[in-house]
Parts: sequence; structure tokens; C-alpha cells
Amino acid sequence: KYNKKLTEIADVLADPSGKLDGSLAKASHFSVRLMPGEKLPLANFEQEGAITRFAAHVTAVDVDAALKQTLLEVRFDKAPWGQIQSPIGDFFGASPGINPYESLPFTVFHDGRMVCRYTMPFKKHAEVLIHNKGEQEVTVTLKIKVDDYKWLDGTSMHFRARWRADHELLSNPAEVKDIPYLLIRGKGRMVGAAAFLMNPTFVPSSYGNWWGEGDEKIFIDDNLKAAFIGTGSEDYFNYAWSSSAIFTHAYCGQPRNDGPANRGFVTNYRWHIIDNIPFEKSFDFYMELYSHRVVEGFSYARMIYTYASPECHDDHIPVSTEDVRLLEMPENWWPD
Repeated sequence: KYNKKLTEIADVLADPSGKLDGSLAKASHFSVRLMPGEKLPLANFEQEGAITRFAAHVTAVDVDAALKQTLLEVRFDKAPWGQIQSPIGDFFGASPGINPYESLPFTVFHDGRMVCRYTMPFKKHAEVLIHNKGEQEVTVTLKIKVDDYKWLDGTSMHFRARWRADHELLSNPAEVKDIPYLLIRGKGRMVGAAAFLMNPTFVPSSYGNWWGEGDEKIFIDDNLKAAFIGTGSEDYFNYAWSSSAIFTHAYCGQPRNDGPANRGFVTNYRWHIIDNIPFEKSFDFYMELYSHRVVEGFSYARMIYTYASPECHDDHIPVSTEDVRLLEMPENWWPD
């Protein structure tokens, strides 16, 4: 009875960009060139509607640096600062650099094009700003498709993407740390998470250099007892046994893992589409940093994606120049 529908859905999950992005041909086109330190508005929409496709392409002499040091900010309905605020590469879930992958809400192509398919509603206004916090000239090109959307007060929500980073952490199995991803107050739904790590361990094997024994801890609606307590970061991101394999699926993936084993730059994502997490009053997300061995100089950047009512507030911290400094692995690496 449902064979035709099942086949259609399977085709979309296998090839989201090919099956879903035809509307980008009708998208509005924007481009801006920014000098170091410059912040400029790039797109402005004065209407009721929703962004249904958001595509970006960044060009610079050092593209990897530009993707990390160029900030994307999207403000809905005259918010004082962006509900979306993130390095532009991290927003699309595959940094540092261009790491091609295909998932349902995001795709990153080999040529550097990046597409977001999360629907982003707004009642009266949407504005996109770009801030170059790096030391080189950067050009950002966007394609944005806006469709009709009826905003319903008390029901409709703004899309939010909150990025933060901590550098020079000590990862120590004797001192497990809860890393806060996001604390938000109000009503909404959590729809995704991503982690962007630099693991400069001197151990060459996954037995010794695995970073993710730590569990996710998710607190909902002012409850002091966690509603979710996981069994390891690897299980949260939908794999196991500290796999170093590159894999990408519709709802989860590891588009970057330098190696050997889990050493170097590592990126994981999980999109909560069929398992989005609703909250009425509050949502707090932590992930334990729990490595097999002691690692100095660990860097941990992360994102939480939510839909939230306009009156929501969270613990987002403005992104600083220090946050987006370029990270380097130790030189002349020799394994212990």
C-alpha cells in the first residue's frame, strides 16, 4: 500500500540535494566582499515568510581560515542580535575547512557550496549580516529562497543556531568535565547538535586517544534530574567503538576525522528530525569530556540548533576573535 511513498522518501534520504534543492534556481542572489574586521548587512527581507533554502559559498586566499573567521548572523523580527550566530563553516556542520557530506538538513559540496534546508520562519523581518573577523579579504555569496508562511503568535518559532568554543582544555579521565552546549529558557524544540574538536593527543591508537567516553546530559523544563543520560558521546552521535571512519547519513555523521584513530580535527553531527526534543520552560544540554588518556590543549567547539518562541533567552556568548583563532596541531608529532 505504501510502497510508492516509501520509495519516494528513500530517494530523498539518499540524495537530499538532488531531490530537494530545485527551488534554489529561483532563490535571491547576494554577494559581498569584506575587508578584515568589516561587518556588513548582506540580505534583508521585509515581509511575512520563511527562509526555506539558505546556500553559501565563501572564497578567499585561505578558504579554511575564512570559513572559521567569517561570522554568519541572522536576525529575525528585529532581534537585538542574531538568533543564528556562528562561524559560517561551522553553521553547515562540517568544519574546519570543506569536508563534503550529504545529510537531510545540510549538504556541503566538494566545490565549497553549502546548503541549509531547515525552515526559518519570521513574522515581519529577516536580516543576514556577515562579519569578517580574520586578517584577509573574504567574499561571501548567498542564495536565499523565501516562501510564503503564515506566522501564528504563540505557535510559530524562530530557528536558532548557537555556537561556542573552549580552547586549551585539559582532558583528563580523572577529572571528567560537563561541557555546556546550550542553556535556553522558554518554549521550543531542539533539532540538532554538532561538535568540532581538536584532539592533539600523542597516542596513535583509538584505545589511547579516544575522546568521547562522556555522556550527554539533557535537562528539560526545570527538572533537576536529567531527562536523557547517554552511554557515551559515540552513541549520541550514532556510532560506537570510537570509530575513526568517515561516514555521513541523513541524520548523523562524522565528515572529518584526521587520525591516526581519533587524533587531530574531528567533527560529528546529529540532527534531531524524527526525534526532536520539545520543551515548555527550559532546555539544558551538556556533554561530558571524558578521554582515555590525559590530553593537554584540547579544543571543543559545538553547536545546538533549536526552534524557540520569540521571547526565549539563552546563555549564548558573543563570538570573540579568540574563539575563532586558527588552531594548529603540535608540530613534529611523534607518538608516545
